[in-house]
Amino acid sequence: MIALVPISRFRVPFATAQGRPYSRLEQLVCRSVGEGAATIDALVETFRVHRRLITQAVVNLVQDGFVALGGASDSALLLTREGAEAVERGVLSRTVVGPSRRTIVVMERLTGGLAPNAEVRFLDDRQVREMYRDALRLPIRVGYNDVDGAQVRHLLPQRQFEWLQFIGTVTQLSKGSHWLPVDADLAAGAVIGIPDRWDHRLSGVILDDARRVGSDMPAPVERQPLPRQRRPAQVTAEDADTPRLPVEDWAVDVTADDLLTDAAAVSESLATALRRASDWVLIAVPSLTCSGVEVPLTTWWRHASAAFASSCSGVEMPMVGWPVSRSFAMTTSWPGGACQAG
Repeated sequence: MIALVPISRFRVPFATAQGRPYSRLEQLVCRSVGEGAATIDALVETFRVHRRLITQAVVNLVQDGFVALGGASDSALLLTREGAEAVERGVLSRTVVGPSRRTIVVMERLTGGLAPNAEVRFLDDRQVREMYRDALRLPIRVGYNDVDGAQVRHLLPQRQFEWLQFIGTVTQLSKGSHWLPVDADLAAGAVIGIPDRWDHRLSGVILDDARRVGSDMPAPVERQPLPRQRRPAQVTAEDADTPRLPVEDWAVDVTADDLLTDAAAVSESLATALRRASDWVLIAVPSLTCSGVEVPLTTWWRHASAAFASSCSGVEMPMVGWPVSRSFAMTTSWPGGACQAG
C-alpha cells in the first residue's frame, strides 16, 4: 500500500564562524604559562580545577602551537612566539564570520521529526495527483508551525573548524502541499521509503494509521511504484521482436545493429566518426589475436590522418609504432589545437 506522509518545509537563515573556539580556561592557561606556571602541577594549584581539565587544555595549546614542551624538568612548559602574540592580543585565534547562508529543513507532520531537505524525496500536490491519485493520505497529527533554532541546529551544514555564529528566524514555506510517499507492507510490518533518521519514529505510526484508515479504502487496481525508481524501457509493437540483451532493468536497449562484428564494419564506423567529430574521439580496440589487433592499425591511422589533415589546418601527424595492448585510444582537439593519440 502506498501511503502519503504530510510534510512541511522551512527556510533557516544562519551564519558560521571559522577558527577554533578556544575556551576561557585555555586562554587563561596560556597566559599563566607566560607568567611562569611551567608545570601541570603549578597550573592545577593556580586554577583549583580537576587535573584532567588542565591536561586537556595544555594538550590543545601544544597541538596548536601556542605552548611548547621545554627540556628542563623545572621548566616543562614554554610559550611559543604564536602564544606570546596571542597573550598580547588577548585571544588565542582570530574568528572569521562567514556570510549569511540559508538552508531548507523538512518536518513530517505525524510526529514532528525534522530532516535536511536533501534527505527527503517528497512530491507536491500536482505530482501526487498524477502518480498517486488513489494513495492513502495520512492525517496531520502535529499542527504547530513554529520551529526555533534549537530544533534545527544539528541539521545545519558546517565544515571542519566552523561553528554556528547565529541562527535567524525560521520561516515556514509550505504546509499540506508536499507529501512523502512510502510503501507500507501491512503483512510484513515494514515501511519502505522513510529517511533513515525518521525510520525508528515513523514506521509504527504509519503502519497503525494505514491499518486503521486504509481498511476502508478499495484495493488499487495495480501496485503503484515509489517515485524515482528505475523502470525497464518501454517496448512497442514495432520493436517487440528485436533481439535484446537479457537484462530486464536496462534503461537503454541494445539491438543487433548496434554491434560491429567484423573488421570492415569497425573500419567504416571509425572513418564516419572521425569525419563527423567536432571535439574529441575515443577509440577502443575490440579484441586481440595472436598476430595483434583484428582491425589493422594502419587502416585506422589512414582514416585518422585524413580527418586530421582536413580539420587541424595542416598539422603534421607523425607515424608512431603501436604496442600490442588490450586497448587503444585516440584523442583529438581541433580546430587548430593539439592532436594526440595514445
